[in-house]
Amino acid sequence: MLIIFLLTLLLQFVSTWGLSLRLCQTRSRWSKVHINFIAALPLPFLLLAFSAFVFLRTVNESQAECGPDACGWAIIAAMFGAIAAALLYLAGIGVSAIALRSRKEPEVDDVADIFS
Repeated sequence: MLIIFLLTLLLQFVSTWGLSLRLCQTRSRWSKVHINFIAALPLPFLLLAFSAFVFLRTVNESQAECGPDACGWAIIAAMFGAIAAALLYLAGIGVSAIALRSRKEPEVDDVADIFS
């Protein structure tokens, strides 16, 4: 279980780092805050969508289909997934901010002066 958690965290960090640098190159007019919020979204969104699916599917089943305590455990797992998605999103925002802060700005000295 710990290995899955660490792999998910690593995947979130790597994907957020890469996506934030890519968005910074392709969307130069966007603010850094906007890039941070968008770059951190993909993995937490997938986890939240899966958690919502499990929650809604469990809530709509009857007690006869669930069995003893199965519905309760599925709802708890879905809520844990939603909390984990929120924490991954916050961590992704931090990683994206670090990635944008650590990137090198292009040098402006090579640009010709248009007013000369």
